[in-house]
Amino acid sequence: MEALHGTLAELRSEFRERMSKFEADLNKTPSVASGGASSGLVQDYAAFKRFTFDALECIQRQMEFLPETLMHWR
Repeated sequence: MEALHGTLAELRSEFRERMSKFEADLNKTPSVASGGASSGLVQDYAAFKRFTFDALECIQRQMEFLPETLMHWR
């Protein structure tokens, strides 16, 4: 079970790192800074990022309940 917690933490860290790099590159794009056509991409990305971290949080909560659930099945 600890291996799963570690893997989830690594996944969260990897997402955070890659998303930070993407955001930095996205903010360097001239059309984003001026509110051009890429502003839709910024909104889509923000929604994707929120969904991703919400999903990881949900998985984390499910993993916390898993040992308790397994104990009841025994």
